[in-house]
Amino acid sequence: MTQKQNFYNRLKYAPFKFEQQDKEVPAYKHRNPDGSEGGWVAETALVEPTVHIDVLAQVFEYATVTGNARICHEALICEFAEVSGNAIVDDYSLVCGNAKITDNAYIGGQSIIAGDTKVGGWRSTESEILGK
Repeated sequence: MTQKQNFYNRLKYAPFKFEQQDKEVPAYKHRNPDGSEGGWVAETALVEPTVHIDVLAQVFEYATVTGNARICHEALICEFAEVSGNAIVDDYSLVCGNAKITDNAYIGGQSIIAGDTKVGGWRSTESEILGK
């Protein structure tokens, strides 16, 4: 996101802040590659402009989302989690801790992927809890 886009988003949207470790962290609305409005992203997180984030999804803390990844519905990506490649996180799923979702993996069905769990390739999860 360019500085100009970040400035525009701050003017357009009411201030939004995530509470992280007893302090507030400013956030901005992500602009998707197709130009549509995306979800909230904390300024401490890294989200590339090629990523699609649905309007109700959130990326916060120090999470990283890169490549052509899609964060859909009300999915949450947080802590030091990484989502990359063509991975999709969907259906109110949570990816946290040091989890890594890569390649063409699909995470859905309210799954929780945590700890040092790695999900990649063509793996698909539905309503699973992986890692602790």
